[in-house]
Amino acid sequence: MVMIMCIMAIIVFIGVAVASWIQGEIPLALIDLTAALCLLILLVVFRFSSYKQASRYIGVAMMYCLYLYLLITGAAGGTSYMWHYIFPFFAIFL
Repeated sequence: MVMIMCIMAIIVFIGVAVASWIQGEIPLALIDLTAALCLLILLVVFRFSSYKQASRYIGVAMMYCLYLYLLITGAAGGTSYMWHYIFPFFAIFL
């Protein structure tokens, strides 16, 4: 289940990064692409190593930092309130 959620998050991050890039939000697009890359690395670590618990914690901490950044900066198009509600569901699910 963790792997499925991580793959879905990577796809969403790439989509959001492309949308941000089109809107001219280059720093936000780069942050989203970096988050997708980090999740991809964590997915590989989770799948092929014995550090499953640590990769989960690092993934949740990384997503918390990203969501906190998006909440503070207002994200793209003033959607900061959305990130306030999404992160607890993500963290509880994992």
